[in-house]
Amino acid sequence: MAKKDTGGTGDEFVDAALSKLTGPLPADEQPVDAELIDAEDDRDLAAIPDDLVFRTKPKSDAKDTDDDDEKNFLEIDLDGEILLAMRPSKGAWTILLAAMSRAANQDDRTHAIMNMVYSSFDAPSQMLISNRLMAPGDDFDIDVIADIVGTLIRKWAPAYSRKERRAAARANAR
Repeated sequence: MAKKDTGGTGDEFVDAALSKLTGPLPADEQPVDAELIDAEDDRDLAAIPDDLVFRTKPKSDAKDTDDDDEKNFLEIDLDGEILLAMRPSKGAWTILLAAMSRAANQDDRTHAIMNMVYSSFDAPSQMLISNRLMAPGDDFDIDVIADIVGTLIRKWAPAYSRKERRAAARANAR
């Protein structure tokens, strides 16, 4: 099959795309004046009823997990690459585990697994996972990710004896 002659090397398409990215914006895409944004965002906090006001500790004061506690961090070897995982906060952990329960449908469980990846791994690990997942021909797929997440859950989940699990179930049933 003969190659179709496009009349050039294709560089003109790259140049055209770059000129659009680096050239002036069209009038309808010009940045909005900051004063207009501030004026539109003037909200009267005093008008919000007390039962709709919620406060949390400032991020620097909040301490959900002990960052120095080594059990909250895990290094994982993925084909010779080291991934760093950090246990999610208690709130995120609860939501993620609930979303992965057997009561959830397959789409929700898959979404929860990916949320666990993005909330547990540091940025370089997330990038590696993403790149591997999207690479054509790579054997790394959602099944491998599910195995990794399952291992994280087993490592981070509190160890209960059968007696403790039954007592917790009875307490939750009340």
